[in-house]
Amino acid sequence: MLRNAGRRHHLEELRTWIQTPHRQRRASAHKSAGQRKLNDLFADISSQTRALPSQVGLRKPRGNLDDLTPFGAPRRNSAPLDGIEPFGKRHQQSNPSDERYSNHRSEARDDVLRSRDVRSKKTRAPPVIKEEDIIPYFQSHVTGWAAQYSTFERLKAYGFPTGDSSRLLGRFVIDVKQGKLSDPGSFTYYQLSRFSQPHEDNDSTDTIFNTVFFWWAARPELRNELEKQANVSLNTLSDIQRLVEATDRTFPADEFARARTMHRKIIMHVGPTNSGKTHHALRALAAAKQGVYAGPLRLLAHEIWERLNTGQIIPLGIEPDPSTISRLGNPEYARECNMVTGEEQKYVSDNAGLCSCTVEMLSYQAKSDVAVIDEIQMIGDPDRGQGWMNAVLGIAAKEVHLCGEETAVPIVQELLKHTGDKIEVRHYQRLTPLVVEETSLGGDYTKVRKGDCIVTFSRTNIFKTKKLVEDATGMRCAVVYGRLPPEIRSEQAALFNDPNSGYDVIIGSDAIGMGLNL
Repeated sequence: MLRNAGRRHHLEELRTWIQTPHRQRRASAHKSAGQRKLNDLFADISSQTRALPSQVGLRKPRGNLDDLTPFGAPRRNSAPLDGIEPFGKRHQQSNPSDERYSNHRSEARDDVLRSRDVRSKKTRAPPVIKEEDIIPYFQSHVTGWAAQYSTFERLKAYGFPTGDSSRLLGRFVIDVKQGKLSDPGSFTYYQLSRFSQPHEDNDSTDTIFNTVFFWWAARPELRNELEKQANVSLNTLSDIQRLVEATDRTFPADEFARARTMHRKIIMHVGPTNSGKTHHALRALAAAKQGVYAGPLRLLAHEIWERLNTGQIIPLGIEPDPSTISRLGNPEYARECNMVTGEEQKYVSDNAGLCSCTVEMLSYQAKSDVAVIDEIQMIGDPDRGQGWMNAVLGIAAKEVHLCGEETAVPIVQELLKHTGDKIEVRHYQRLTPLVVEETSLGGDYTKVRKGDCIVTFSRTNIFKTKKLVEDATGMRCAVVYGRLPPEIRSEQAALFNDPNSGYDVIIGSDAIGMGLNL
């Protein structure tokens, strides 16, 4: 009877399991797997944080370690979000013998926790930290940072064992809360002042915490303590040391040995658009035996390449006869120049002394007499700024001309503070007035006049506006937009600039704002 009752019980369980939708079965497995993994990851941090001495004045951790819970304490009288309970009771595995279910659970757990980290960062406003609040912020937020799932994932991606990672993070939290990283010497060493800088998102503070953690773990004087007392393996500490040494850019100028052997003259040409700053720099380039131009766009590189090869740039030191000046150039002033961009290469001659390229294609091995780095204000761009920083620090030229906005001056001065380079700043004023109408045209295209530029923001609108203007005024319109080949864009700009071409109006997208002289 007992045997039959047991069979009926197992049959009922089997029937229930079969009738349960597949998604619900997987979700149940995901819940238990995520809970087990987080219990293991935070066990060491839990034990080490509980061991904090009471005289330090820290809040005693509660039994469920709320201050170490990466996503906040579970809400009462409600199911935890997505069924994840980092410090709850362990559940039995649903099917430990099937690797496929285990892999599904692992992937789903990672997806759930990663998405929660992302959602948490997106919903929180970037912090505003005053200088006097840096240390309190650092000490009060270190535990939350150490318990983030993304923090463990980062250490896992570097190949560090889970046990070593959790023990290191636990010791790091203790040292920070005890003030060992906040004394004046450590404050400077770890550059904690970065916390008070403006933050565009929460990732920036995560980056600072991550950098401080690695610098702390790589300190030679802490190696014995971390190995003996925190039980962190010597291999992990050695790997962290090598990683920090490989990524350290405290003195980025030292990475460019060839440029450091030279005493360069840095000339900054700063001013508004159409002030002649780039023109003066290009004249110095045209007079150089060996030189290079670097700009942000293939369009700009192509324009300078064409102007140098056709003699449109008069070398510095030559006073030309006005009768010899032509928009098409003068062969007398032509210089052989090659072009190198990420998309194409144009070699006029193997012996050409000049090269026009995009910033990312600059060579830091060849020495030159003159280098022109255009649009230097791009050094502050979050995506491409490194290219300009490398150019400023690494270009091996006797004379370096930096052209752009005045906002870049303090950045360049700070970068070159310890290089021994001489810096000269030249200011320029706009050569021709730029007037913005106080009122719109009100849709009346008959008010468009010769020399006007109309900016719109799609190719469809460009050609629609072109037709409306030409029908209303009888004037022909040149067009410029991003997908036009550089040669065609330059040709359209030249038509607009030529008063005898018959093209009196130009219509373009925002691509008109960089690389075209109008």
